Amino acid sequence: MITGRLTVFVGDVNAYLRAAARAHDPAAFLVSNANWQQFCDTDYQDVSIYTSLGDLAVDQFCSLLDRADAIEYCPPPDHKWSDRKIALALDPYDSIQGITEYLILRHLQTKPIGNLDSMQDANELLPLVDHRRTDEPQLWAVGCSITAGYGVSPDQTWHYQLAQDQQLECSVLAELGSSNPWQADQILRSPIKKHDVVVWASTGLHRQWIIKDGSMMHLNMHSHVEDPDLEQTWPLRALGSDTTAYAAMHCMKAVSNFCAGIGAKLMIFNANFSDAYITTLRHIPNFYYFQHPIHIDKRRQIRQHWIDLGTDHTHPGPLQHTAFAVFCSKILQDL
Repeated sequence: MITGRLTVFVGDVNAYLRAAARAHDPAAFLVSNANWQQFCDTDYQDVSIYTSLGDLAVDQFCSLLDRADAIEYCPPPDHKWSDRKIALALDPYDSIQGITEYLILRHLQTKPIGNLDSMQDANELLPLVDHRRTDEPQLWAVGCSITAGYGVSPDQTWHYQLAQDQQLECSVLAELGSSNPWQADQILRSPIKKHDVVVWASTGLHRQWIIKDGSMMHLNMHSHVEDPDLEQTWPLRALGSDTTAYAAMHCMKAVSNFCAGIGAKLMIFNANFSDAYITTLRHIPNFYYFQHPIHIDKRRQIRQHWIDLGTDHTHPGPLQHTAFAVFCSKILQDL
C-alpha cells in the first residue's frame, strides 16, 4: 500500500527510461509483470517507479496510472520506439507510442503530467494564411483565387482598391481553388474584432477541402481530371451533390452569426458564378448579389462571364476587380 506520493515514469522498453527515473529519484525501480503483485502487496511511503507497455500488461499499466499522483512522460531519444512505428495522431492504437500517450492523456485533467510537449500532435493542415495587421479596425478580404489576385497585379485586386477607399489595413484570407467551408474556417479562427470589416467574395458551391496523403487539398470540379485517383477517396458525385452545396451555404450562416456576435461588419457577395443558387443564397444574412454579365450560348443556355480577363486568361481582370470594389464600397456605406 502506498501512503505517500507515487510518481510514475512512463516510456518504452529501454535503459534510457531507468536513467530518466533515477535522475529524479535514485531509488526508482521498474514495475513489470514479474514484480507486479509484490509491488501491490508492499507498503511504501513516497515512491518513484518506471514502466512501459512492454514491461507491464495493459490492465496493470492502466491501474498504475490510475494510482499515480504524478506521471512523467519519457519518450525514447529521437522518438525511436521499439516497434519502429510513427504514431498517428488520428489513430493512436496503431503504435506503442500512440497507445502510451493515449493512456497517459486520459489523466490530463486529473493529475500533473510532465513533458507533455514531447507528445506528438496532429499536424496543422489548415493554417491561417494571414494575420491581423493592426490594433485598429481593419478589413479582412476572404475568398479563392479571385481574391488571391490571380491574373492581376496586387494593386489591381478588388480588396486593395476597397482598402484604399475605406482607408483600412487589409488581411487576405484566400487560396487558389479554396472552398466556402475552407474560407469560413479561416474567418472563424482569425483574430477578428469589433468594428472590423469582413468582405467575403464567396466561390462556387461545389468545392470542398479534404485530407489526402497527410496534406490538405482543395477540390473543385476540375480536380478529378487532374487526379483520376480522387474518384476512389472522394467521388465526383459527392463533390457535385446537394450535400456539398448546402454545406457551403450553411457555413455562411455560421460566419454571419460569428460576426454579429463580435460586432464586426460582414458582407458576402458572389465573386464566382453562383446564380443557379440565388433563390437560396438570398436568404443568407449579409449576402449581397453581384449581377455578373450574361450571354446566351448556341444551345440557348445562360452563361455568365467576367467584364474582362486577367493575364492568365482565366481569372477576372482589372476592370472586373474594380467593379467588385465599387460594388462592395456602395454596400459598406449602408452597413
